[in-house]
Amino acid sequence: MLRDAPLFATAVVPLLAVIVLELEGKFKANKQWLFATSIVFLAVVYGGFVTYAIKHSIAETAKRENIHTYDQDHWNSQHPSEEPIHLPMDLTFDIELKKNMPDEGEEAA
Repeated sequence: MLRDAPLFATAVVPLLAVIVLELEGKFKANKQWLFATSIVFLAVVYGGFVTYAIKHSIAETAKRENIHTYDQDHWNSQHPSEEPIHLPMDLTFDIELKKNMPDEGEEAA
């Protein structure tokens, strides 16, 4: 996820947050509102990055996991007169079979 992250979000925002926290005393002595505004601004920017990163990660995972969906959609669009194919997306049965298979060292009952 971090390899696609903008440099600003992964390096600059945390660095600015550390600087603001180190200068907290100076901010509060001169302009109290500046410290709070700076922290809120950095939190909003970083929150936006986290939102972007999560959405991007979900989209990338969906692309990898739904490769067969492209095949299904392609086939169905190229053969509109035929009955459309539907590929199962629920792997519950397959997982249960795998979980209940005997280990390689055991014999089947």
